[in-house]
Amino acid sequence: MAHKGIRTYTGDEISNIALGQGGFDIINAGTVTAASKGIDHWVAFKAINAASNVLALTPDEYPGDHFSTTGLSGGSAVTVPDGETVYGCFNSINSSAIVMAYRG
Repeated sequence: MAHKGIRTYTGDEISNIALGQGGFDIINAGTVTAASKGIDHWVAFKAINAASNVLALTPDEYPGDHFSTTGLSGGSAVTVPDGETVYGCFNSINSSAIVMAYRG
């Protein structure tokens, strides 16, 4: 099923996502794909314990929505300060430090 952004979810599901009730994955430094965790994508990620350089990619049907310096998969990582949350639809996260990726 193609991801339709916020319209993919019911009102109850949106509330759960906002609260992190859909679950999360702790990603240590390195690259992790959503598929390796048995899911399609994450809906947000948060830098924890330290600022992190993050490159997060979206599914292929959303070109230009990658979290990088260029908005493309070939761009460089962006520094996310400790405690900051980035929302989107991500199926791959590469981080220089620990991030918490919220399932959606």
